[in-house]
Amino acid sequence: MPIAVARAAWPDLDVPDDVFRDYVAARAEGTASQSVADLYLACACVRGDAAALATFEQRCIAGLRDALLRHDLPRDVVEDAVQNVRQKLLCPPAGATSRIAKYRGAGGLAGWVKVIAMREALQLVRKRGPVVSDDHLVDLPIDAADPELAHFRRVYAAEFREAVLGALAGLSRRDRNLLRHKYVYGMTIDQIGAIYHVHRVTASRWEARARAALLGSTRRRMMKRLKVSRAELDSILRMIDSQLDVSLVRHLGEGDG
Repeated sequence: MPIAVARAAWPDLDVPDDVFRDYVAARAEGTASQSVADLYLACACVRGDAAALATFEQRCIAGLRDALLRHDLPRDVVEDAVQNVRQKLLCPPAGATSRIAKYRGAGGLAGWVKVIAMREALQLVRKRGPVVSDDHLVDLPIDAADPELAHFRRVYAAEFREAVLGALAGLSRRDRNLLRHKYVYGMTIDQIGAIYHVHRVTASRWEARARAALLGSTRRRMMKRLKVSRAELDSILRMIDSQLDVSLVRHLGEGDG
């Protein structure tokens, strides 16, 4: 294990070699050099090293507010989420181990903390409850056994993916976030309305307009890319309508807005 890499990354931190070897052995195998360095920082934080805690604050906490605000989350929710993450990861109850010890080095430490912060923020939004109670918007189920759909997936998957990504890039940040809140995070229209401080009717109208814009752009892009008969084109466009929600979950989950 390249302990030298970890020490070079954080020259101000000092974790005994045997302690760090045991720490890594309990969490990861074949860890990449970058993750070894992040595990070293996490290990030092668990040990209560003041320099490590300050470094963690600078590298992993300081940028969380801006990252969460880019998802159009309310500022007070973001502030509470960041504070909760700091408390949960670094300030355990008496006799307990810091939750940062759960970091296993599978990816970068800062990214791991960001995921935890996003989950924390969404939980805080959901705890607020709906603005008004009413029926939620629902989507029609997709028949995965449809042979026409199977043909679409087999023949046009690459073209569809590129069309969706291009259409998403053409949306405003707010429209992308509206769709992300619904399709990736599974939030209700009431919860989305709470984020933007608008009535559910307004939030529903915004979301529907964003989805219609995405669908229209995706259809136009597919029509330009494909040279098929009118009948086959109509079939393809029906498949786009049915597959858009599934594709949103995949592609909106890849970016940060």
